Amino acid sequence: MKKDLLIEEVKHVAMSQVMPEEWHSWIFYALSEDAPFSWGDNNMTLIHADRFMDHLVDTLDLHDQEKNIEDFRESIIDTLKYLSANNIYVDLES
Repeated sequence: MKKDLLIEEVKHVAMSQVMPEEWHSWIFYALSEDAPFSWGDNNMTLIHADRFMDHLVDTLDLHDQEKNIEDFRESIIDTLKYLSANNIYVDLES
């Protein structure tokens, strides 16, 4: 066994905390379609906020028929920019 393991701590926030409750009926399924990353059956799947934001923006553009997108879009993007700047990852499993 390697003697000097470098153990690092990672900050993360649950994806469900980032998404508005008004979107919960459709957003999680929409994000899983054609995602550039995968998740599921894990305790945690962490993704950098920038990468998550890129996919989220594409998903929102494809689902523009859903109501309340514009009500929350800017605040979610601002939140993800904050997370990115502070190296806080998004946990897709929560």
